Amino acid sequence: MHNILVCSDDSANLRSLCDILTNAGYSVYPCETGEDAFNALSQYEFNLGVIDLHPGAQSGEMLAAKYHDTMADKRTPLILFANTIQAVKDTAAVEVAAYIDHPVDSETLLRVVAENIVGRRTGTGCSDTELRKTSQQPVFDPVALSNFPKEALDQDFLSSLFEIFLDNAAVKLAKLHESIAQNDLTAFHDHIHALKGIAGNVKAKRLEAMAHTCQFIESSRFAQSQEMESVLNAMQACLAETRIAMEAYLQQEFGAKS
Repeated sequence: MHNILVCSDDSANLRSLCDILTNAGYSVYPCETGEDAFNALSQYEFNLGVIDLHPGAQSGEMLAAKYHDTMADKRTPLILFANTIQAVKDTAAVEVAAYIDHPVDSETLLRVVAENIVGRRTGTGCSDTELRKTSQQPVFDPVALSNFPKEALDQDFLSSLFEIFLDNAAVKLAKLHESIAQNDLTAFHDHIHALKGIAGNVKAKRLEAMAHTCQFIESSRFAQSQEMESVLNAMQACLAETRIAMEAYLQQEFGAKS
């Protein structure tokens, strides 16, 4: 059975999240504060963390940043709910597995959990067939931005959000190249998981799908460094297309000032 840490500073939300996950067959570990969640993540092994914290002493973004900065040996992916406009922007700069918009229904929650839980799937990953399927995804899906708070959908906010993502994605791709050169599969898994998370946050669907496929790569496939470099080059090209699509969206929505 998969073990999931669930943290919310809203008691009703905490009960609801735990009920949904328990009824779906997961074992849950509830926490009411960011401090309790951090301590639990530090001491115990979880397959996933679901974090729903409002701004305060420790927001979900602060918890995720602290966890990744101080617990480098831990590999628990975190899913965050963004509760404010700033939180939506902050998640683009934090290494998280996925971002969930409020309000969320049980179907969406369970889908995102299933996509990101550690130990969910085995397989070669990054196969040519799987990668070809990702071309069916849009490079960028602006329609999905409607899930953001309405007040977040202004030019300055979106321009900043997209730029943060593009810069961080470029850094992640550089680190992925390094991990291949160093034959470090553990580092590759960490960086590809983070790339998937930040791409999903800004609705960069094709890059998210490519990273999702490569999460499940095994050592035999990873050892083929020349092929892996080709995969990353395809991701680099996808990121360039994503930049163009985002700039076109800003131009269409806000005109020449963007």
